[in-house]
Amino acid sequence: MNPPFMRKKTAPRYRALAALLLLLLTGLMMAMAAAPLESKQGGACVVFINAGKADSTLIHVDNKVFLIDAGSKDSAPALLAALEAMGVSGIDGLFLTHTHSDHIGGLKALVRAVPVERLYFADISLRNAKGEHKLVKQAEKFDLPYTLLQAGDRVEAGGDAAFTVLGPLVLNEKDDNDNSLVLAIELGGRRFLFAGDMQFPEEVSLLESGIDVSAHVLRVGNHGNPDATSIRFAIAVSPEYAVISTNTEAAPRSANDIVIANLFPAKVFVTEGYALGIRVDISNEGDIRVSGLSNLQ
Repeated sequence: MNPPFMRKKTAPRYRALAALLLLLLTGLMMAMAAAPLESKQGGACVVFINAGKADSTLIHVDNKVFLIDAGSKDSAPALLAALEAMGVSGIDGLFLTHTHSDHIGGLKALVRAVPVERLYFADISLRNAKGEHKLVKQAEKFDLPYTLLQAGDRVEAGGDAAFTVLGPLVLNEKDDNDNSLVLAIELGGRRFLFAGDMQFPEEVSLLESGIDVSAHVLRVGNHGNPDATSIRFAIAVSPEYAVISTNTEAAPRSANDIVIANLFPAKVFVTEGYALGIRVDISNEGDIRVSGLSNLQ
């Protein structure tokens, strides 16, 4: 038997089989993309999007979609690709934690690609040279309605869920990181805390005020840099899970070993390890499932 002849005769069959498998896989991926935000446990889900060294988190609850921060200009393609992969066609509310470009730089690309119903941001914030609120100017630039938030305010998220504003409490005139909008939300009886780029000064202000910062899941402040997440704050939160949004190649001090040690025994995840990011599903009974999104899920 002539082996070359054998390969020549059977190759078309293998190519046909490969084409069939590719077609089936494509159909499966499309089916998975049709309603990817429906929680696998019948509750809500939170997706910490891989926005490089920038920041963006999606919350899906009661058929509503909220986003915390819009990433940077450079990370906008990755953010939009993630939203498309998850089947997001509109944003019910976009929270901007503060004015830095790695949190609002992707706003222009986002609002051009996806309808955004309303912006939310803290009233406490550094002003521009004319004394104007920088995020108000952004809202006006894109003709978006907005709500100024203060500590104690609530933003209804659908069903029984609502975002609660914990901070900022006082204006920090040196660094807008410490004017970060700090949010908490309870989903299925599990509390999530989103710390923006809060550093030690804002952490201290919250702790000394007596505000409850405890949470089952923590979005770690300031990308896990060592100027945030003190041991005192980490103990007060005592999360079961913690997520750091960063790219350590671009920001070598982020996802810092000191921060990760402070968070022990929490399970710590870093977004850079997954193509789309990290998904947390919460069932109506409060069961938590964490999965890395390396593709459509």
